Amino acid sequence: LLALLGFHALTGALFPLGMFPWLMSAAALIFLPPDWPRQLARALRRPVPKASQHVPRDMPPSPPLSRVGLLLLALHFTIQLALPPRTTAGALGLDGVDDAIELPALDADLSRGFTLEAWVYLDPGSGSARIVELGQGADAIALERDGATNRLKLWVGAAAEPVLSEPVALSGRWAHVAATLSASGTAVMYVDGRSAGTRTGVPLPRAGVTRSPCYAGRGSSGGSLRGRLADLRIWTLPRAAAEVAEGMTTAPSGSEPGLCRLYPLDEAAGSSARDRAHKDGRLAPGAAWTALPHR
Repeated sequence: LLALLGFHALTGALFPLGMFPWLMSAAALIFLPPDWPRQLARALRRPVPKASQHVPRDMPPSPPLSRVGLLLLALHFTIQLALPPRTTAGALGLDGVDDAIELPALDADLSRGFTLEAWVYLDPGSGSARIVELGQGADAIALERDGATNRLKLWVGAAAEPVLSEPVALSGRWAHVAATLSASGTAVMYVDGRSAGTRTGVPLPRAGVTRSPCYAGRGSSGGSLRGRLADLRIWTLPRAAAEVAEGMTTAPSGSEPGLCRLYPLDEAAGSSARDRAHKDGRLAPGAAWTALPHR
């Protein structure tokens, strides 16, 4: 029991899980015998024996934990270790047809590098999907998943070919995806905080450009995402590998340097996607909030 309580206290201190660790700590009381309050009261009233007092050696041993209790305890720890940290209280559900977030025009300067990142859940069997698209034509920037190759693609308008990640399994689970481009033209793709592909010599976006239209969950010519989307962030600087990994479990406040768009997508109601850093987006008809926490 002490190990279980210590585990929940540690996860509550390390990860932003809200009330979850404390609720699970309270639920751990089911492993105690039914009369534990009386035993605790008796123990608190019992005088502490002095050094000279005799402590009987024939005290009955504590009852062993039942087999069912051991199985429940093992199952609990297995589930806790298997699930990545929770980072938000909800997500936006998209049907893969015409659902999307219509983002305001982006006038931020991305000519010295940028970072795109989001938590994505792709339904099993879903195909190619645009995660975010900023503008059209020669100045467009987009991050998508290629359903045929299971690779992430980063499109930077002036580049003839996209930056590709290694093949990664993204369907049927929550995954944190990110793409960065440095001022030297080095692009890095990340999946769950781990580098999944690098390419050098990528042309930098032009300065002084306002990119429009902008979407999350689909592109201007299709590629709609079927699944869920949460914690979409756009930065005007390339984030380091350690910062990308930290961002999986630590939500920004919205005032961080270089953070120009921050969409938690946890509203659960309404037709707007709140931006804690700049400007709100508008949900296209059909997009629906889901109360399921994303992981």
